[in-house]
Amino acid sequence: MNYPNQCYLELTRKCNLRCIHCFANASPNEITNEMSIEQVKEIYKQISELGVIYVNISGGEPLLNKDFFQIIEFAAKQPYNTCILTNGTLWDRNSIKRLSEVDPERVILIQVSLDGKYEIMKEQRLVTRQEFDNILASINSFKNLGFTVGCLHVVDSVTVDTSLDTIHYLLSEIQIDVVQVVPLFPSGRAAENRVILDKFWDKWAELIVEVTKIKKFSLWGENSPKFNIGFFTLFELVIPLDKAGMHDDIFNVWELDVSSKKGFWKNTQRDFFCESGRSELAISANLELFPCVASLRTEFIAGDLSKNSLNELWLNSEMLHWFRNSLNKVILKEPCASCSYKDICGGGCRISALEITGDRYSPDPRCPIVREALNHGKL
Repeated sequence: MNYPNQCYLELTRKCNLRCIHCFANASPNEITNEMSIEQVKEIYKQISELGVIYVNISGGEPLLNKDFFQIIEFAAKQPYNTCILTNGTLWDRNSIKRLSEVDPERVILIQVSLDGKYEIMKEQRLVTRQEFDNILASINSFKNLGFTVGCLHVVDSVTVDTSLDTIHYLLSEIQIDVVQVVPLFPSGRAAENRVILDKFWDKWAELIVEVTKIKKFSLWGENSPKFNIGFFTLFELVIPLDKAGMHDDIFNVWELDVSSKKGFWKNTQRDFFCESGRSELAISANLELFPCVASLRTEFIAGDLSKNSLNELWLNSEMLHWFRNSLNKVILKEPCASCSYKDICGGGCRISALEITGDRYSPDPRCPIVREALNHGKL
């Protein structure tokens, strides 16, 4: 039995923005419950019993939660690696000062969503010029106060052509401490805006090859180690590098052992690459448990924390057990059955498969090998 090391807390579903790729489908008009300080304290008590060490405080926009600063004051005193995920547009002098007061030791990491310069952000996150300028001013204020500041950069058809320039801009000009790069995930509002997936994966493959070379050869000097790629599925990494003749860099650069299932287990302590129901969990603002952050607002509800304890749900939830066991069935299907990565990849993401094909057990159609089979009428 795996236990989670990472937990996402959705303090509120409400957000002042309507980003076109938001898998949480957050918006200004959201009428929803929000977590109270009392509920957060109880959740922290329960996650400590499961062995969680990373807590991500998110939304929506978490700053819109009425108990936000009480929650951060409490979180800052807990023995976890805690990160606030914010869009950065609503912070002002008073709220930044308040944050510095409730976290005097600066133990909380701040991650700001930033996909490029204003023209990109206007298209991707629908921000105004004033909101964009406020993001940059807030980042500068956080850093001046001694906070560690990261950025989340989402790569899709809107941003992929400028992603390398964006990463370099964030590190060299904005002087962000670390940049987390993730591909678009096709759920929530992204599923409604499928146009931003068009011709995306071929360019993603090119990006993976380029960033791997940058990190391998330290082409950006001291900035080369300061950005990471977040992979939802194994094929997002291994297929591009294999096609480029860079298989060894899967381990040498990204430190991922895909030589065997046994090697992968020793490397990650997971039986499959997918973290859902294995090493990750997410709790929504109305206290519903989900197997991962990308599954928020989907049908993959693992339970209700107002009725059952987190430990009870982790051990007994039918949905979590389904996630842990479903991949063994997916890899019996072609083209997964013939793929050398099937015992680690597990056929990709179940959420993506359902969103795109309507079938939970379908091989993930975002995979280049699966797409090729579909294009040739083999599925």
